[in-house]
Amino acid sequence: MATKPRAHGWQGLTFNAVMHLTYENTNAPVRVPWFQDRIGILSPGDPFGVVSAANFGRLGVTDYRNPNLAEALRKCWDLCRGLELAYPWHGSS
Repeated sequence: MATKPRAHGWQGLTFNAVMHLTYENTNAPVRVPWFQDRIGILSPGDPFGVVSAANFGRLGVTDYRNPNLAEALRKCWDLCRGLELAYPWHGSS
């Protein structure tokens, strides 16, 4: 039987997919399919700016397609984490 994922884990991954979504040459949305044993997050686009396949995931190597969206998502993330701390049952498994 699959375990229920913690809310902040999939929220963080979904926020990241939305933040790094490409707006060029596609109208494809971020998709989050749920399966019996896993969650998939599909976000169109390639690495952006200073991020490349060679340095992807390296600490400190970041860039943003839309800095305004990144800031809004950071504030939303802070709010979600605050709710989870204030109401421990919120988002718990």
